Amino acid sequence: MKVGDRVEVKEEAIGKSCRKFDGGKGTIMGVRQGTHCSVKLDSGSLYAYDMIELILLPSYVPITHEGKVYTQLKEITGEKVYEAQGDKKSECFRKGFSLFVSIFGWMCVVPITEKRIEGWSNTYTQWLPWLKQHGFIRIEKVEPELKACPFCGGKPKTWWDISEPHEEGYNIECCYIHVCKIFKDEATEAWNSRD
Repeated sequence: MKVGDRVEVKEEAIGKSCRKFDGGKGTIMGVRQGTHCSVKLDSGSLYAYDMIELILLPSYVPITHEGKVYTQLKEITGEKVYEAQGDKKSECFRKGFSLFVSIFGWMCVVPITEKRIEGWSNTYTQWLPWLKQHGFIRIEKVEPELKACPFCGGKPKTWWDISEPHEEGYNIECCYIHVCKIFKDEATEAWNSRD
């Protein structure tokens, strides 16, 4: 175990060693002598534990797929998905949830993987936005990196312009080469793919 790892306090360790109101999940803030660690619990309390009193939780690694970064924020189980939907269980949700539980079960923790993201994107298109809306995952668009100028090797100048006489949109310019598109990602793509 190392600093930054997510852990859960074992049930038999709760309340031991003069710790009051501990338990639950938290993040390791420090490690001493390879066997002891400080854990900041999600409740906000900071306690010291022996490593044998903790369960290492799976770490969620961001996954990039088709220009988006997907990061799992919390455990996905049938039970937690059902609870998150609340009382408003639409027919669409019921069908998707039935499929989810038939594949993964009620209590199985389901980490997101690139293969799952690809499958969910193609077959059950409402699932990923639903997971995002209910705080299970974060989806961020990847900003393409702007290439250096092909003539001087420098970083090109960029700006938004909505006034005349210039072209309206996102502008990129260096060494008298100028690209302007309405959207930033289109301008970046045009700049990066120039000959």
